[in-house]
Amino acid sequence: MAYHGHDSYVTYGKETSFGQKAAAPTNWIGIVQSFSPEESNNLQSQYGLGSRNIMQSKIGTKTYEGSVEYLVQDIDLFEFVLGSKTDDGAGTITYNEANDLPSMTFASGFLGATDFIRTYVGCKLDTLTLTAEKEEALTAEAEFIAKDMEVGTSGTAPVADTSSYFSFYEGKVTINGVEQALVEQFELEISNNLEGLFAINGEMTVARIQEGNREYALTMDFIFEDVAQFDLWQSGAEFDAELKFVAPDGRELTISVAGCKYDSNEIELGNEDYAVQSLEAIARSVTATFKTA
Repeated sequence: MAYHGHDSYVTYGKETSFGQKAAAPTNWIGIVQSFSPEESNNLQSQYGLGSRNIMQSKIGTKTYEGSVEYLVQDIDLFEFVLGSKTDDGAGTITYNEANDLPSMTFASGFLGATDFIRTYVGCKLDTLTLTAEKEEALTAEAEFIAKDMEVGTSGTAPVADTSSYFSFYEGKVTINGVEQALVEQFELEISNNLEGLFAINGEMTVARIQEGNREYALTMDFIFEDVAQFDLWQSGAEFDAELKFVAPDGRELTISVAGCKYDSNEIELGNEDYAVQSLEAIARSVTATFKTA
C-alpha cells in the first residue's frame, strides 16, 4: 500500500540543549497542510588523471532543512522564531525577542504496516511567515535548519487540538491605534538569517546553527479609499501596527509590530476592479501574546 498524507503526522518538542533530542517531541503544531523536509549528502565527485569519468564520489556534508505549513490554532512556534516565552500562569503567554534561539525536535511519521519515522534533531527556525487573506484561514509557514536526522520504525500519532483555527473574519489590523476597515491581506515574515557552521570535529553535520541579523517584513493590501497609508509611505514616518485575532471561544492572539516604515507602495488600477493599494514595510521589533480560552 502506498503511503498517503492521511497516514502521516508531524509533531515537535523543545530541546534542553542544542542537538539533544527532545524527550517527548509529541506537541501538536496546528492543522498541518504540508511538511517538506529536504535532506542532502552534498556528494563530492573527484576526477583524476587517466579518466574522463569520476574516479570516486563521497558524502561531503549532510544537510537537513525543511518547512511546515499549518492552520493557526495558537502561536507556540513564536518562541522558536523570536527566542523567548513567558507564561504568567493565568492564561496569558508572551513571546519576546532573545538573541539566542531555543532548539527543537521535529518528528515526522508514516504509520502503516511498517512505520517510517524521521526525527529531525537540533532544529532552529530560520523564518516564520504568518498570512491572512480575505475569505481564508490564518496560516503559518515555518522554515527550519536541523543538525541531524534519525530514522525509526515506531511512532505514535499526536493528540489533536480540537480548538478552532483562526479565520480572516476574526482578525483586525490597527495602525497607530486606528483600526483599518478595508485590509484584504497581510503577511508578516520573521527571518533569523541562520547559518549552519561546520567544524573539523569528526562529524559531517553542522556543529552549530548560528543566528544572524533578525529581519521583519510586513506586507499589506488595502482597498484604496484614502491617502493615509500613502502619506506614511511618502513621508517615511514610523508607525506601529497590531495584528489581532479573537476566536469565538475567547482565545486571543495579538502581534505587535513596532517601528515600521513603508519601503514600497503600489496602487493597482483596473478598468473593472476597485483600486488596491499594496505596501511593504520593514520593522524594528515584534512581540506577541496569546490568551487561552
